[in-house]
Formats: sequence, C-alpha cells, structure tokens
Amino acid sequence: MNDLGAAQQTKPPRRRRWGCLALVVAAIVLGCTIWIPIGHGGLPILLLPVAVVYNLVTHMGQRVATIGEPLGGDISGMTLSVSDRFGKDELRRLYERLTSESFHSALTNYNCGDPVPQFKFSISLGKRVPAAARHVNVNYSPKLGPAGRTRCLMFRMDEMVKKTCAGIDLTPGRPPDDQYVMQCDCSKRDGNEEWVTYKVSSAPPQQ
Repeated sequence: MNDLGAAQQTKPPRRRRWGCLALVVAAIVLGCTIWIPIGHGGLPILLLPVAVVYNLVTHMGQRVATIGEPLGGDISGMTLSVSDRFGKDELRRLYERLTSESFHSALTNYNCGDPVPQFKFSISLGKRVPAAARHVNVNYSPKLGPAGRTRCLMFRMDEMVKKTCAGIDLTPGRPPDDQYVMQCDCSKRDGNEEWVTYKVSSAPPQQ
C-alpha cells in the first residue's frame, strides 16, 4: 500500500468532523441563549468564566473598611479568613477587643518578665469576591519576630488575634478550632534550643 492510501485510511471520516463541528456550534449558541440574572440585567452563561476572572482581578486588594491608627516603620500582621456575614460592625468589635486592656494584659505572662509593648493596630476588611473566602487583614506595631526574644510573645499574639476574631465571627456550623496550650521555657530564651512548645488541652487557654 502506498503512502497516499495509508493517509486516506487514517484520515477521520468527514461525517464525524461535521458532527463535532455541529456540537461546538450548538454549545456556543446554547451558551449565548441561556442567561444568568445579575443585578438589574443578565449575563450569557458562556461569558460567566470571563466575568468571574474579571471580578477577581478588579476587586483584588480592595477594602470595605479600615479601622485603626496609621502604622509607620516595621509592622507585623496576618490575614484571617472570615464568613460573608462578617461586616463593618464585626470589624469595629474586633478592633475594640484588640485594643482593650484585657487583651493587653493577657500578653503579660508570655514575655518572660519583660514589659509588653503598647501595641497599635490597623485592621481592614476585604470585599466579597466570588469563589474566594472573605478576609480580614490585621497589622500591628511594634513588630514581633519569630526568632529571638519575642518568639513567645509573637506566637501568643497571633493565637489571641485568631481566637478573638473567631469569637466574633460566630458562623453556624463552623467547626471549633483545636485547643492548644502554649508553653514558654524562658530559661532557653537566649539559647539555640526550641523554647516555645504546645500541648493539646481539653479546655481553651485563659486569656
């Protein structure tokens, strides 16, 4: 058999090619005729992926509200996922708790006898974005580092911020966080050994 005959045998039938083309055309027509209601209008379902990507890009990094003092210099911070019900009122309550005397006092036993700095906070609430969790950014100063003498204080600060936020964002059906007790061995604070450890507890640590 010559090369021409072999090519003709391996070439897909013309009917199959036309069938595939018809399916593609039908899918495009169907995607243009089915509309999803959005706001006061609608959007063809065919363009939904494009709209989702556009929404993510245009709204990424935008904020609904920011509360707190301007922070200069080096800062520490974290991003926390919250539910869609978390709004400006919850953001205000979170700021009030983070700047309260009770929150500051709860840090006292985690700095190995050194005075705990008077922290300043700036918190912001991100916009709702399709296909992504809403988030809160919590920044504070002075900065704490995971290495050196502020290691224990930084870990305690992080866990207290997370639990304070979770206590405000009481979403039905949300599973409780695992409870751990943090322990700091201040005798190893200036050495090379790990001096911050955790153990599982049946009860939440006292703040």
